[in-house]
Amino acid sequence: MDENTDRIGWLRERRAGIGGTDAAVLMGTHVGKVTPRDVYNDKIATDDPAELNLPMFRFGHMLEPRLLAEAEAHHGIKVRPGGLFRNKAESWRYANPDALTSDGGILECKTTGTTTKHYAAWKAGDISPHAYDQTQHYLAVTGRAHARFVVGVNPKGWQKRPESEWVDSVTEIFHVGPIPRDEARIAEILEAERDFWACVEARALSTRWAPREVEARIPEMVEDDLVRLAVIKEQQTKLKADREAIEKRLRGAIGDEGGFLTLWGKPRVSLTAYDAETFDKAGLIEAHPDIAERFIGTAPRTRLSVVDA
Repeated sequence: MDENTDRIGWLRERRAGIGGTDAAVLMGTHVGKVTPRDVYNDKIATDDPAELNLPMFRFGHMLEPRLLAEAEAHHGIKVRPGGLFRNKAESWRYANPDALTSDGGILECKTTGTTTKHYAAWKAGDISPHAYDQTQHYLAVTGRAHARFVVGVNPKGWQKRPESEWVDSVTEIFHVGPIPRDEARIAEILEAERDFWACVEARALSTRWAPREVEARIPEMVEDDLVRLAVIKEQQTKLKADREAIEKRLRGAIGDEGGFLTLWGKPRVSLTAYDAETFDKAGLIEAHPDIAERFIGTAPRTRLSVVDA
């Protein structure tokens, strides 16, 4: 299937099964905020799928032909477009690798920024957990032996440039791989996918995929807390804006040279210069990616969000 002939049809095809990005979500390695419930809701939806026309997606699509050519030259192999593949026995498992390689592998094109936590890993020849699970899923579906990656680095300030200059602005490209099939990980991925797809076909998520729901014991108290929380957040926003406006007026009254603002002959506000300590995270990653990789990681956290009724 040609991805460019019918974009909505292509998105419908992706909805009718589990792909590489879905696999990463199910395995808990996806880099975004998508949850298994989000994937489930998309699979059972009946309306036309919506496409996100984000700049970073357009950038990656425009850069892909150049990355494929770079990979051919770097590895000395032939590369051809991937297309859509489905498993014969379980047609709901599909893969759409960016390209296939003449040495029996697949090739994935990626982009990254110098300030992202994965930049150092790509530069050092490693791949993100998301990319690993995505491509292991692809290898499982296609039966191919290994995966390679070609990564274009988004230059600083690329979104401010005209789109016609995006591709030529890329000066840093990484080549990673080959990464062989990981049969143990593939088995884990397939087990999770089969369990999840059974839920999709049954139109009911199991407790493995659905977040725990706890009914409020005192609904009136929770409702009151939610109302108060909304009011407090609104007040905080206004107070912050008021504080910034007042401080701006006071700074303006003193002037850029600094000093004291007096009131009834007495100093009441001072404006002094000092050197603040800063940390250039992007600079550290670029200059010492191996060191940065050792100290930049993730830690378990919880996020409290209010769901709109």
